[in-house]
Amino acid sequence: MTVNERFNLYWLLRAITAPCSYCLEQYYYDLKRKELFSVLHLADYSPMILILDKFSLRYPLDIEGDLAVRLELIAYRRMKIVEIPRMGIADKIDVQVHFLSILGDKLHQQEYMRAVIQQNETHGFVLDNLLKKYGSSAPIRPYWEYTKLELAASHIKKLVLNAGIKMDITSLA
Repeated sequence: MTVNERFNLYWLLRAITAPCSYCLEQYYYDLKRKELFSVLHLADYSPMILILDKFSLRYPLDIEGDLAVRLELIAYRRMKIVEIPRMGIADKIDVQVHFLSILGDKLHQQEYMRAVIQQNETHGFVLDNLLKKYGSSAPIRPYWEYTKLELAASHIKKLVLNAGIKMDITSLA
């Protein structure tokens, strides 16, 4: 996997694990340019937005204008922009419980399981912080990171298939 592919997967992971109630930023894939981007609303219910590339940098004005027009017409499905859907709390819990069940009976697993079941509407996963808490969980962290990247790849593949998009998924994952 290239550095760019890994970056794309982490960007997608951030997009799909953002809280559903977090409405100030939305995440998209532009089929025309084959680029990931986000739209940052400057305030709740404000028409003022910033369109940012996957590196959180503003686009040149001509590209930003094109994307803004196409975003306004996204409901017509001819603008070749797809919103990246977010995972709900139940989905986040399922992923983490499945990961913990694969590990078997390891150190701190009951604490991890309790925390996972109490996952709330936050960015990311509870396990991200928990696995950093104990030095003894260091050997587990690479497997968790791999699991998250696989989740992002799987999620985007489903999105592409469900939207009927014909594209090379390997360019994202």
